[in-house]
Amino acid sequence: MKLLEVEDLTLTRTVVGEGNATRRNQIDGVSFSMEDGQSVALVSKDRESLMALALMILGCERAEAGSVRFEGMQTIHIQKKENRDRWRRLQAVFPTSAGQIPEHLTVKQIFEEVRQVWYRRRPAIEFRELSERIISDCRLSEDVQSLYPSELSAGERQKVALARALLPQPSLLVCQGVTEGLDAVQSAELVGCLHSIRESYPLSLLVLTDDLAVAASLGDAIGVVHQGRLVEFGLKSKILSSPEHEFSRRLVSSCS
Repeated sequence: MKLLEVEDLTLTRTVVGEGNATRRNQIDGVSFSMEDGQSVALVSKDRESLMALALMILGCERAEAGSVRFEGMQTIHIQKKENRDRWRRLQAVFPTSAGQIPEHLTVKQIFEEVRQVWYRRRPAIEFRELSERIISDCRLSEDVQSLYPSELSAGERQKVALARALLPQPSLLVCQGVTEGLDAVQSAELVGCLHSIRESYPLSLLVLTDDLAVAASLGDAIGVVHQGRLVEFGLKSKILSSPEHEFSRRLVSSCS
C-alpha cells in the first residue's frame, strides 16, 4: 500500500477580469503517489495553487473531483474521532504568514496544547523528554520555551512550527511554502534542519514550494506544477539534468 495516493485531483476557482467572472481550474487533474520513507517535492510559481493542493491533501478542503488517500483512507475523513491515530500521523508546516503559531501563547504553552491532544494519558516526563529532543533537533535553544512568537525571528518561528508538527510523531510531514518570508540565511538553516530531521526520524516529506532549489535540496522525486497541472514528475536527477516540459526547462535554467 502506498503511503499517499493523489488521484485526478481537481479544484476550480472564479477569476474576475474586465467585468466578467470566469471559472478556471486551480488544480487540474493532479495525480501522484508516495512510498513510505520517500521525500517528494512539488514546485510551482503559483503559491495559491500550492496552498490549495496542500489543504486538499490534508483533508482540510474538499476537491471538486478526484481523491487523496493517506495509508489507504481518504483524507477528507481523517479528522473523524474514529480515525484519530491516522490523523496524528499526518502533520503539516505552513508559511510564517499562515498564522499557524498562536501569538498569545508561549512556545511551552503551544507544546502543551499538543500534549493535551495527543499525550494526555501518557507520563508527563515522557512528553518532556520528547519535547527536549525535538527542540534540540530543530536547532532551537531550550530557552525558547519561555518566549512568545513575537519575540522570535521568522526562522525561529518556523522551527517552532516544525517542532510542534513533529511532536505527534507523524509518518508524513507536509511542508507547504515553509521558506516563504525567510531570508537566504534563515531559509538555508531551515532546509538544513529538515535534512537532519529526515535522517533522524522515520517520516516521509511532501514539500510544496515555489523555489526549485528548495525542491532539489529536499526531494528524492520532483513534480513540476504549471497552470494547475502536474506537467512533469520524476527522480530529482532526471528533472534537473534533462527536463522535458518547456516550463520545467525554464525553471531549471533560472536556477543555473
